[in-house]
Amino acid sequence: MKNESKLLAGKQNAVLDKMFIFPEGRMTRRQWLIQRKNEGCIAHEQKVRQWKKEEKEREDLKWIFGHMPFGNQNHPQCIEYRRRMAVLEDGFLKMEYYIQYPDRSSITITKIEYDMYINGYI
Repeated sequence: MKNESKLLAGKQNAVLDKMFIFPEGRMTRRQWLIQRKNEGCIAHEQKVRQWKKEEKEREDLKWIFGHMPFGNQNHPQCIEYRRRMAVLEDGFLKMEYYIQYPDRSSITITKIEYDMYINGYI
C-alpha cells in the first residue's frame, strides 16, 4: 500500500512537472493549473458517449447475429451476443475532465490534473 502511494505520487509529479509551451509562455502543468485557479477557473467532469465505439460494436453484433446458431440459447455465441447487447444498450460512456474559464470556454485536462485541482493540492 505504501509503495503504491509512492508510485502514484511519482506519476502525479511526473505529469504535473512536465514542461509545455502555453500562450502565456513556457511553464509546467502545475504552474499553468495554479494560474487557472488564480483566474477563477472551475474544474468539471462529464460523462460522454463514445458513438464510434458503439457503432463498431453494432457492426460486430450484426456479424455475430448472422453466424449464431439458433434454437440453443445456452450456446456460447448466444450467451456472448446477449451479454454484448446488454452492454450496448447501456451505452459506452467515458469520463472527460476539463477546466472552464470565467468566459465559459473550456479546455480538457487529465484525471490526475483534475484530482489535484479539485482536492486543492495545486
